[in-house]
Amino acid sequence: MKNLLTIILYLFVASSVNAADSTQKKNFEKILGMEKGERLKNIMDLFYDRYYFSSDYDAGLDLALDSLKKYQVAETPALIYFAQSLIVRRKQDFIKAEQLLLKAINWAEKGDNLYLLASLHTTLAFAQTGKGDVLGALHSYRLARNEAEKLKDKRRIISSELGIADIYRTLQLYNHAIFYLDQAGLRCTGNNPYDQKMTFAISKTKADVFFAMQKADSVKLYYNKALTLNKPDYNSKRELMRLNYYVLILSGRYDEAIPLIKQVLDPNVKYFRHIDRLNLAESYFKINDHKSAVSVIEHVVADSMHAYSYIKIHSYKLLGEIALSKGLNEEALRYQNLGLIEAEKSIKNMTEVSDLSFQIRLDQMEVESKAQASLFKKERTILVFGLLATALGAIIIGLFYNSIRQKSKYEKLLADSKTRELSFLNSHKTRKPLANILGFCNLARESDSPKSDLLTYFEYIAISAAELDEWVKEVDKKLKED
Repeated sequence: MKNLLTIILYLFVASSVNAADSTQKKNFEKILGMEKGERLKNIMDLFYDRYYFSSDYDAGLDLALDSLKKYQVAETPALIYFAQSLIVRRKQDFIKAEQLLLKAINWAEKGDNLYLLASLHTTLAFAQTGKGDVLGALHSYRLARNEAEKLKDKRRIISSELGIADIYRTLQLYNHAIFYLDQAGLRCTGNNPYDQKMTFAISKTKADVFFAMQKADSVKLYYNKALTLNKPDYNSKRELMRLNYYVLILSGRYDEAIPLIKQVLDPNVKYFRHIDRLNLAESYFKINDHKSAVSVIEHVVADSMHAYSYIKIHSYKLLGEIALSKGLNEEALRYQNLGLIEAEKSIKNMTEVSDLSFQIRLDQMEVESKAQASLFKKERTILVFGLLATALGAIIIGLFYNSIRQKSKYEKLLADSKTRELSFLNSHKTRKPLANILGFCNLARESDSPKSDLLTYFEYIAISAAELDEWVKEVDKKLKED
C-alpha cells in the first residue's frame, strides 16, 4: 500500500511539474516580448512567485534558462543566480542563498543596472537576516535603499525601510525602528492594493516593536489596525496569531498565550522561531512550569547561528533565574557569565551598527538635500519664467501703448491733412460758384435790362449752383472718409 501511494504521489508530482513547465514557458514567451525595462521587472516578480513561494517550478528552471538565452536577455547569468538563491532560501539554506546572490551582484555591477542591483541587495538582506548577520543585512538594505532612491522606486524604498526597521528591532534600537516605520508609512498614502498591504505590514511590525518595549496599549492599537487592514490573500494568519498572543502576554494571561504560541511556532521558519520560543519559555516560567521553560529555551541557545544576541542574553537570564529558584547558584552564575559574554559581543556589534546607522542617516540627508536643491531649482526656474513673462508683458504693453500713440499721431496728421484739404476746397472750389451766384443775383436785382438778360443771369446762377452742389457733395464725401 505504501509503495502504491508513493507511485501515485510520484505520478501526481510529475504531471504537476510538466503542467507547470508548460505554463511557465508560455508566460515567459509573453514576458520576454515586453520592452527591456518592464521585461526585467516582470521576470524577477515571476521568479519570486515561482521559486520562493512554491517548489512546483523548481524542475522547470532549465526551461527558464533556455528561454532567457533564446531571447538574448543580457541579465541572464544574474537572473539564474537569483532564481537559484530563492530556491535554497526557501529551504532555509541562507548561507548558500547569500553566496549565490553575491555572484549575481558581482555580475550585475558590471552592467550598472540599478533596478537589478536594488532587487538583489534587498534579497541578499533577507538571506543575511535569516542567517543572523544583522550587520550584513543592514549594509545590504542601505545599498538597496540608495539604488531605489536613484530610481525613485517607491516600492523598493518602502521595502528597504521596513527591512531596516526590522533589523533595528532585533538590535533593540526601538526608536530607530519606529522612525523608519513612520518613514515607510508616509509613503503609503494611496488606496491601491500595494499601499494597503504595506500599511498592514507596517502596523504588524510596529506591534512587534511595541511588544518588545512592553507597551500594551500600543500593541493593542496596532493589532486592531492590522486586523482591520488584513485581506484573505495576505496569508497573514500566523502573523495575526502572534500579535494576539502579544496582547495576552502583556495582559498577564500566560495560560491563554501558550496554546497560541505553540500554533504560531513553525519548524520551517527560522526567523521568528526563536522569538516565539523565547516568549513561550517566559510564559512557562511565569506560570512556574520551569521544566517546560528550560526544555524550550535550550533549543534557542543551542542554535548559535540563527539566535540573535538579545535573544540569547534573555535566554541566559531566564535560565539563570530558573537555576536560582532551584538553589543552583553555581549554574546560575555560569548562565550569568554566558550572558555577559554575549552582551560583550553585542556591544562590539553595536559600535559597527552605530557607524552604519550614521551612514544610512547621511545617505538620507543627502537625498533630502538633493530633493530640496531640485525643488529650489524648479522654483527658481518658475520665478525666472515669471519674471520673463512679466518683462514680456511689459514689452507688449509698451509696444501696444506706442502703437496707440503712433496711431493717434497718424490720425492727428490725417485730420490735419483733411482740414487743410477742406480749407482748400472751401477757399477755392466752394467760394468761386458761391461768389458767381451772389454776383449774378446782385446784377439781376439792380439791372434795368430786359427780361431776356435776366433769364441769361438765371442760367448762369443755375450753372454756378450746380457747380456748388458738386463741391458740397465732395466735401461731404471727404468728411465721411476714415
